[in-house]
Order: sequence, then structure tokens, then C-alpha cells
Amino acid sequence: MATGTRKTGRKQEIPTPPPLQQDEVTPRSPAAEVVLAYLAGQVVAVRTLDPLVREDVPDSIHQMRVATRRLRSTLTSFGRVLRPASTLGAELKWLGDTLGTARDAEVMAERLRAGLAGLPKKLATGAALGAVQAHFEAAGADARAGVLEALDSDRYLRLLDDLDRLLARPPLTSQAGRPAADVLRPAVRKLRRRLRRRLHHAWRCPAGSSRDHALHQARKTAKHARYAAEALSPAFGPPAAAFATRMKDVQSVLGDHHDGVVARATIAELGRTGPADIAFCFGVLYQREAERALELEGQARAAWKRARRPKYARWLR
Repeated sequence: MATGTRKTGRKQEIPTPPPLQQDEVTPRSPAAEVVLAYLAGQVVAVRTLDPLVREDVPDSIHQMRVATRRLRSTLTSFGRVLRPASTLGAELKWLGDTLGTARDAEVMAERLRAGLAGLPKKLATGAALGAVQAHFEAAGADARAGVLEALDSDRYLRLLDDLDRLLARPPLTSQAGRPAADVLRPAVRKLRRRLRRRLHHAWRCPAGSSRDHALHQARKTAKHARYAAEALSPAFGPPAAAFATRMKDVQSVLGDHHDGVVARATIAELGRTGPADIAFCFGVLYQREAERALELEGQARAAWKRARRPKYARWLR
């Protein structure tokens, strides 16, 4: 396990990966050309972010996780074009989950600190903040150690090699040479329909854990739809980009909602295991998170109402 990485003490900007040298793609371009160009960009992003994650540059873990998720999502969404070994998706999930553990600790720590800061001073005790700090310092340190161990592993190096082989010798299907408009748009339409079904199911679920789970599943579908539309944006232009933006809006609100579900579980744990004098403080924080969840459900309905407007789906016809 690598132990020598540390924060540098200076703010660093995450560089934008260099543009890929590729021919311009259009809706009539071969489907494989569009998909492989997007995948290549995400592989470049993973390699660019690797040293920044090791140096603990702010937001680098998040960006590397997103690139990993985009790779896995694209391979899943466009199976009619590429058929890589099933192990590749599993290995991308492993890397994404490892990065996600560290990223989730960062997000949750900031959420709870902000929540405590928003409470009246007579409630937000230093002991409560100290309990949050202690909890997430330990969790964050363990998660970061796991990330560094993963990046130093042979398993990670094999994954990078597999991604390079995918681009160099793509496992194309018989559909890969057909126009992107004919092969790729149906995949996005399918994801849009799935998102509609999952959201309708979520709103029919009773408030509580069953609806929380259903909204979490809808969030994952919104994310897949967003990444699929992003992959097609170079070929289909602003209409695909606008659709991706609307899917991102839905995903973001539902992601905030899911973070609240996780936050309430963490708050409840801290309230149970911490000193009695801060239990009430965590109880108030828990209630605020529950109220925020209801607000976010309303925002999710509004985001989907905007996203489902016919103008955002015309390019999919």
C-alpha cells in the first residue's frame, strides 16, 4: 500500500484531458465510431486523474469516479455496438465503488458539518461537531488508504490494460457499422422510458424506505440516460446535450435525496452512540434532514416535469 502521498498545501486545478484527434462524427457516422470516441475520452480522463488522486488534489477522486462510471454505463447502454468481456464491467464497478467509498465520506462529512452550522448555537454544540469530525476522519482515512491500495494493485493495472485493448481491438457487433442514428438513439429512448416507469413507480410507493429505494433506482437510470446522451452529443449536437442536461438535473436532485437517506442513518448512529448531551442536537438535525427529503421529492417531480417536455426528446425520433 502506498503511504507517501499527502496534500501539497497549495490549490491545484484538475487539468482538462487533451482533445482527442478524431474525425467529426454525425448521426450518419458508424455507431462504433461515436461510442469508441466517448470511451477513449473517459480512458484519458482516468489516466490523467490517477496521479492527482494519489496527490490528494481536491475533487480528483470525484472526477475519477465519474469517468469510471461513464465507462461502465456506456458499455452497458450500448451493448448493441460493443460486447466486451463481462469481467470488464465488474472491474470498473470495483474501481468505482472503491473511489465512491472515499468520495461518499467527503460528501457526508461536509453535509453534516453544514447541517450543524445551520442549527441554533444553543443546539450545535462543539461536542456534536467533534463527534462528526472523529467519525469521518477515521472513515475518510480508511477509505483513502483503500483507494491508494487499489491504485497500486495489479488488479488496477490489468484494468487499464483491458481498457487499452478495448480501444485498440474493440469487440464490435454486427450492428457497429450501422449509422449512429439507427443504433444508438433507441438505447437512449429505452433509458428515457425506463426512467419514466421508475419514477411513476416511486411516486406510487408509500413515503418511507420503499419510496427512498425506488427513487434511488430512478436516480441510477437518470444517470445512465445522462451519460448515454453525453456520448451522443458530438454526433447529435445541442439537442442531445440539452437532453443530457435535463437528465443531470433529475439525477442531481435524486442524488441529494439519497445522500439525505444516508445522512439520516449516520445521524441516528451518532445520536445513539454519542454522549447524551448531544443526542438532542442530532435529533433536531435528523428531523431537518427528513423535512429536506420531502422538499427534494417535490424538486424531483419538478425536474422530471421539465425533462419530459417533448422538445427534449425530438432528437430521439
